[in-house]
Amino acid sequence: MQIQQIPITSTDIANETLKDKHLSAILTALQNGTDLRAIGYKGREAEYSMADGCLTLGQRVVIPPKFRQRLLEDLHVAHIGIVKMKGLARSLIYWPSIDEDIERIAKCCEPCLNNAKMPPKTRSHHWEYPSVCWDRIHVDYADFLGKNILIVVDAYSKWMNVAITNSTTAKATCDVLEGMFSLYGIPTVVVSDNGPQFSSSVFKEFLRIQGVRFHKTSAVHHPSTNGQAERGVQTLKRALKSAGATPNNLQHFINAFLLQYHKSPHQTTGKPPSVLFLGRVIRSRLDLLKPDLQRRMSEQKITNYSGNVRSFDPGDRVMYRSFAQGVESWKPGVVANKNGDLHYEVRSDTGQMFRRHIDQVIRASLPKKSVSLADEPVARPITPRTSIRSPVDSPQSSQAHNASKPSRESMTAQPRASWTQQTPASPPRQLPSEAPAPAAPARRYSLRARKPITYPE
Repeated sequence: MQIQQIPITSTDIANETLKDKHLSAILTALQNGTDLRAIGYKGREAEYSMADGCLTLGQRVVIPPKFRQRLLEDLHVAHIGIVKMKGLARSLIYWPSIDEDIERIAKCCEPCLNNAKMPPKTRSHHWEYPSVCWDRIHVDYADFLGKNILIVVDAYSKWMNVAITNSTTAKATCDVLEGMFSLYGIPTVVVSDNGPQFSSSVFKEFLRIQGVRFHKTSAVHHPSTNGQAERGVQTLKRALKSAGATPNNLQHFINAFLLQYHKSPHQTTGKPPSVLFLGRVIRSRLDLLKPDLQRRMSEQKITNYSGNVRSFDPGDRVMYRSFAQGVESWKPGVVANKNGDLHYEVRSDTGQMFRRHIDQVIRASLPKKSVSLADEPVARPITPRTSIRSPVDSPQSSQAHNASKPSRESMTAQPRASWTQQTPASPPRQLPSEAPAPAAPARRYSLRARKPITYPE
């Protein structure tokens, strides 16, 4: 089992370039603005340039000797062959004699030699080259380690789709192809061999319902008619055998193969399948070798920007925008943390944390409010509201009213029935002048205002 290593980054390349005597001399000359040809460098070395502390040859990063063997192993990890390894290396890395080193590691690989393909035949079946992607596809099954693998190859871009299936029946094949059609659309032509699943009425009816115009099959005992799918099967099986795939990790090695296969230039088209199929080169771990100049320039623009940009530091006293209960207002708080350039975490005076944009925060010079028990509202008992005693009421009238009520001793000494009959009803309170109770005042002030209550004349 191969041990996964941490990928090499451009920072590692730059540090090791400084340690190498030969490469560091070239780097120093470039930093001083010296023409390399004028000081005796020839060939490819005279075309070196500098980017983010690394030496480059066009778009390729010059690799110091320390990392060359490790990168050769990365290029050979999927056993994609000498031609594809060279094509992948020519788009990313460079050092003198890199082509010879790639040939050496491939020819010294025993699994690759044991699974080498047969020499090419003198003449192959000719297909008209399609004009767009996914116009004609070639499908075929491969049996590997007891697993059924359906391989679909796009004739235009050489893009390959691989699916492990539990069955090779026509129904299972139609289900897999239906999923691919939902992603990439319906092709015009489908090419297959004369397998029972492809020649069945179920498969033909499926293609007719989907809208495929032509279904072409190869001649009996002549698989070269479906050569693109056959070559895809051979390439995949050879790579999986060389990688030492097992039934438990089969999907992992298929994914690793497809990643490098789609990124490497194809021998027929001269371009990576991902460029023709997706319109871009897919990213892999090898792209970490290239200096990210766009990110560095973006950071430099932000650093050199001289505009009036507000900022806060943790601990600054601010006012933040509050949206409690659907009402917008400003609340005091303290900046607790800074999230990026435009977002802050603000702690309110009550201890709550809020995330706000810089447009929702303003600077304040208020003292920090300390939360204590004295600041908490005190719950007071609610007493029923009684009638307001008139200023003309006197203690004597209260005593006279209380005297008319029977005592508790007399109530307990008598039977309940007699007590209820003998207890007279309490007369209504009257003013000392025996006048009827006055009507409600026309206007009454709040008790909190502590103003006298006026009665109408």
